Amino acid sequence: MRLYNLKTIIFLDGGDPQETKEIINLMGFLDGQTTNPTLISKNPMDRQRLDRGEKFSKEEILNFL
Repeated sequence: MRLYNLKTIIFLDGGDPQETKEIINLMGFLDGQTTNPTLISKNPMDRQRLDRGEKFSKEEILNFL
């Protein structure tokens, strides 16, 4: 739940969907998220996928969570 008088917008910069879910559970909200290919490639599961030469679909990217 977002604090009523909070004027700061909270963004997470990360590449791990599980981490994002944990932050939302802890904080109760998240205004948005940013990422980049380097952060995504540091996720072990994504790294294995990329190492196999597999790509992410547009839907997977847009539905990151």
